[in-house]
Amino acid sequence: MKRTLIANKLILFITIFSNLISYSQEKIRFINLKKLNNTIYEKSTKDTELPDFSYPITDKNYSESINDTLTIYNKKLTVLKRIKDLEELVSNFQQLKLNTNSKKERKKLLERSFKIYEQNKQKRLDFSPLKIEKSEFKPSLFGYSYNSDDIILKTKKVIKFLNERVIIKHNKEIQEKIRNAKNNLSQDYIKSLPKINRKLQTLKENTDLETIKGEYIHKGVIYVSYKNDYFNKRYKGEIVNSYIQGSTYTYEYYKNINGDGEDVYIRDFRYPKEFTIEADVYKTISEGAKQMGGTFNITALGWTIKLKNGKKINVTKDIYNALEAKNYKYILNKSKIPSKVKYYLKQATPYLKTMYNGILAHKNWTLTKAKKTSWINATKKVKLIDKKIRALYNNNEDNYYDFQKLLDTKTIEDKTYFDTVLNNSKHILGLY
Repeated sequence: MKRTLIANKLILFITIFSNLISYSQEKIRFINLKKLNNTIYEKSTKDTELPDFSYPITDKNYSESINDTLTIYNKKLTVLKRIKDLEELVSNFQQLKLNTNSKKERKKLLERSFKIYEQNKQKRLDFSPLKIEKSEFKPSLFGYSYNSDDIILKTKKVIKFLNERVIIKHNKEIQEKIRNAKNNLSQDYIKSLPKINRKLQTLKENTDLETIKGEYIHKGVIYVSYKNDYFNKRYKGEIVNSYIQGSTYTYEYYKNINGDGEDVYIRDFRYPKEFTIEADVYKTISEGAKQMGGTFNITALGWTIKLKNGKKINVTKDIYNALEAKNYKYILNKSKIPSKVKYYLKQATPYLKTMYNGILAHKNWTLTKAKKTSWINATKKVKLIDKKIRALYNNNEDNYYDFQKLLDTKTIEDKTYFDTVLNNSKHILGLY
């Protein structure tokens, strides 16, 4: 069983690791970047004058906040001292309960325990007094007698309260005070510190999109500080090693792998379809388009192959599969589909008019026998035309989406009208 579990974990690790390698090596090309709203950056190193973060802070508001923090910290130390004393009291009574000490040692433990009791009995620090009555320390042979179980239980309750409520409360107050002190230290004050000269590695806007070319792989992210951070020793605009909430931006990093272009850094960007294309896909489509004497065009709305005759083919899934298989005849036949659809719709125009009038007459109760006969004949003609159109996508509804993408907006509108009139006529006349 144990070996099986280890084997399963090993298989899971190998699978995840393999996926990570595969993902990290995915090659892409950037496309249509002029329509990208995000600013594109490149690395830059500049000599600049910066605040000296080794200089001590003298800001009055900051100093007051730190003093408030120290006050709370001192309260915390007092509570910690009390916890330590009470833990000693518990330890003493646990030893007395075992009854393994000498008379002298037992007397010493009792005296020390009574002293701790006297120091804590009147303290109501955070409403947690030590609720042990003095009568529980009755005079005896060793100075005092005691109910050890009761004393241990009551003392442990106080220790637990102090640890879980008071110390945690003080820690939160201290953290909040320190955070507020840091946040209230204004950027103007930091800028007023004495200056030093040093090189700063940062990002700058890439205004020449022509330098972004060739193939890229995603190399992860980099971090950039967006403000001067005195306490973490980071400067505004500086590339840093780690992310800190409230002071750091994250940028996606794409490395150029064939030396053609500049590395790319973009904030809040991860493979949007309209701006990237896998390198292998790009190669397949562009080379296929060239073989057909056309060109591969990319826009934010989609990918098209423009042929010599000016016809455009949207790169749908089946078109891409044909490009991979170098089945250019299939693609050229596809390019003829829009003109065929237009021709069939034009053929149907007079019949559709007759059918539309028949539908209106039916609704208005003005349908004559002659009109109905014409309506039926026109519907039968359009059904035959519809059969020819359906053959263009193999009469398979799964192919209709890709088929529709081949058509322009006007043709889609005409086809919608065609379908509406035909379906209504078939329904009313019962011609299925």
